[in-house]
Amino acid sequence: KLAVRETSISVKQKRWGYLRGLIGYSSRKVLLTAVVIAITFGLLGLIQPGITAKVPKNAVIVGCLLLPLMSLTGVRQAFLQGLGHPIAGQVPENVIRPVLFLIALLIIVSANPAGIDTTKALWINFGATLVAFSAGIILLFRFLPRAVANARPATKRRVWKDAAFALMLLGILQAANAQISTIILAFFRSSEEVGLFSAAL
Repeated sequence: KLAVRETSISVKQKRWGYLRGLIGYSSRKVLLTAVVIAITFGLLGLIQPGITAKVPKNAVIVGCLLLPLMSLTGVRQAFLQGLGHPIAGQVPENVIRPVLFLIALLIIVSANPAGIDTTKALWINFGATLVAFSAGIILLFRFLPRAVANARPATKRRVWKDAAFALMLLGILQAANAQISTIILAFFRSSEEVGLFSAAL
């Protein structure tokens, strides 16, 4: 909420430099932290035989690749909410991604009546998520005031540290929530079913 409030205040007071600085500072901190966490857990997930025996390696890899995207998604949604466009912040993940995923599945299944394997489904999901993420970035730049692009970035690090941490935590929790359900399912279902479940998330 701090990021939302700071964005709203910056817009009302036309402090474009602070808004540009906040976006850049939060994005860098969140991305760096998410990448470090993704690499750490990715290595642990691939090395630990108990995990890879239950959860497909592709699910681990895709999950780690999704973590930075989902973390930055939280950043973008917060800024769009602060700019007064909360619905636009939800459209990419709740509309674009599932629609693209279903369309891709239908095309592949139609071309190949034998069906689709787990690996393809996982990577289709990642592709749809990446497209939705890109659409979200475009929306953010679309709704940002033009003056922000020409403003000189200003810093307010003491306040922004809390904002960046909150945004990072939100994105990581969102990604972790999806992966935890996958891991729990792995103890009760086959690896094929787990892979398809991961792709559908």
